[in-house]
Amino acid sequence: MVALFLRDHRARRMRVGTQRPPHPFATTSFLGTLYATMNIDEAADRRIMILRARSLRRNATEAEKLMWAALRNRRLGGLRFRRQVVIGRYVVDFCCARPRLVIELDGSQHEERKSYDDARSRDLEDEGYAVLRFWNSEVLGNLRGVLDAIGDEVRQRGGLLRE
Repeated sequence: MVALFLRDHRARRMRVGTQRPPHPFATTSFLGTLYATMNIDEAADRRIMILRARSLRRNATEAEKLMWAALRNRRLGGLRFRRQVVIGRYVVDFCCARPRLVIELDGSQHEERKSYDDARSRDLEDEGYAVLRFWNSEVLGNLRGVLDAIGDEVRQRGGLLRE
C-alpha cells in the first residue's frame, strides 16, 4: 500500500512539476502563457467543468458526432479543433484556438433558452472568440454548407485554410 502511494505521488509530482503554489490554500493553473492563481473553490469548479466536458464528449448527439468526424484530425483546412472545451464558465461544443473560433450546435431545447445563448455568445465574444451557431438539423441535412460557412468565417478572421 505504501509503495503504491509513493509511486502515485511521484508520478503526480512529475505531471504537475516541482513548482509550489504561492499560498497553501491556492493552486496554480496554466492559462495560455500566464500563470493564474485560483482559490480552492475556483479550482474545484474548474475540475467539475472538466468532468462535465468529458461526460458531454462521451454522450454526444448525432449532429455532434457528424460534425466531429468532419473537423477532427485537421480535416477542415488544416485547422485544429477540439470538442467540448471549457472556456471560462462555459463548455463549448467545438473550439479552434488559432482563429479563436467557437462552434455551437443547438438542438430544439435552445428555442426556449435564446436569452441564455445570447448572453453566453456575448461572454465568449468578450473573450475574443467568434461564435458560430448551427441547428442540429442543419448539420444533419447540410453538412457541406455548414463547413463552408465555418471556412468563410475563418477566412474573414484572417486564418489560413489548407486546401
